[in-house]
Amino acid sequence: MNSSTLPKAISLGFCTFDLDVEALLAGELIALPAKKFLRSGQCFALIPVFSGDLIERNYYHPNSPSFSPLSHPQNGTDSIQIKGWVECRDCEIVEPSDLDTLAQATIWTPQGLREHLQDRPYLFLAYFRVYELPKVLEIPTLGDLRETVGDFVRLEDAIAISPNHPILTEEVFQQRCQQLQQRQPAPLPEIVPSAPPEPPEPPSPPPADQNTPTPPPTPVILEERDWKERIAETGNSSQGHEFEKLVRQSLLFLGFRNTNPTPKANLDPNSTGGAGGADFYADYPYSIVGECKATKSEKVRNKVTSQLIHLGVTQLTQQEFDQSLKLICAAGKLTPDAEQAAKEHKMNVIRPETLENLVKLKAEYPGSIDLWKFKKWLEKQPFGEASDEKIQGYIREVSISLEIRFHLVQLIQEINEPAGLEYIRGKYDSSSPPQPLSEEQLRDILIELTSPLTGYLGWEKTADGGRRFYRLRSFDQV
Repeated sequence: MNSSTLPKAISLGFCTFDLDVEALLAGELIALPAKKFLRSGQCFALIPVFSGDLIERNYYHPNSPSFSPLSHPQNGTDSIQIKGWVECRDCEIVEPSDLDTLAQATIWTPQGLREHLQDRPYLFLAYFRVYELPKVLEIPTLGDLRETVGDFVRLEDAIAISPNHPILTEEVFQQRCQQLQQRQPAPLPEIVPSAPPEPPEPPSPPPADQNTPTPPPTPVILEERDWKERIAETGNSSQGHEFEKLVRQSLLFLGFRNTNPTPKANLDPNSTGGAGGADFYADYPYSIVGECKATKSEKVRNKVTSQLIHLGVTQLTQQEFDQSLKLICAAGKLTPDAEQAAKEHKMNVIRPETLENLVKLKAEYPGSIDLWKFKKWLEKQPFGEASDEKIQGYIREVSISLEIRFHLVQLIQEINEPAGLEYIRGKYDSSSPPQPLSEEQLRDILIELTSPLTGYLGWEKTADGGRRFYRLRSFDQV
């Protein structure tokens, strides 16, 4: 979301501990644990919640520069100070097994992060672009908010906002997002003065010491404009190295990760595989390896497919390569020899335009891309050039799934009262739906939409043990 599409005022606040607020406004933090999945583009005022004895309870790492005794309010105050607001840019599902690694890249300890889990099977981590308000606002206290940490509350009066006072430049923010996604400790922050934004200067490296790693340079692919808009254009050019970086960035954005430190087989978007290295390799949530070929008009020759096989068995073990999905990202048509090799070795071909559409779908609807379902599409025939249409089929399936849910929520809003399954079924069938649904499919989707993790519909039990559904919010609302 660019600054021209941001709301002019916000009426929701996100509750988090006061020390987290201080760290966000100091540029030491760009993400917060959330109780539910947040959509990209949602904006919240930062509501500080008294942290009490969290430092003594080993909730935070003790060496954060924000942890001065006077940096947070005392308990029992009659008002709340609001110093900034945030725009959600992404939301990541973090498994409990990843909390120790996440703690190394944040201000929280593993113990502190586990407190957010409670009875939930995983943690939501919301990535926030942080902005400072021109002046501190005071609002009446909202009561005891400790139970709402990680959730949002509705404000009595809307707060006017402006994107003119970002804490970090867009380039530095994107770099920090990459570092956090890769679980790299963040460097010392580079803060932007509270003034109308000027063209950003290149970020300065932090002071060298034994505890602060030197951050990777900001990738060139992020300097001109939003990298998601450049995938197809760059793939249809002669900029091979830049296209490789964009493909790596795309895979990271979709949720792939790499625990392999080998520079010849990784996902670092600040570098390329180089001579003798695979263009990209991920081993989480499953293994995928591939080659990129940016072209204006020339065909993709068999050298690309043979190179993928050679580099795969050179930089990976034979077992790792055999178990990996193979992917060629290229705009040009494959020669007959390359096409035959791609089919024989079950290599998928994805065009830059298709990859860009996949990334944009994820950006607009962060929870829409299920990598395990995507894996099933990549594993099935056809392979070679025809596999791009197969991947487009997956994108169409996800888009139709979203349209069905939009349609149902809108339909139940129009009914304007709690309605049973049979009544909704009749209305759905007569409303020119995106796709016919069986009664079982309709029931499953309605139940999914009532989940606390989505919260679009509510339901009540009827006297005969059935359910009646009603709308809680539309898709364009929090």
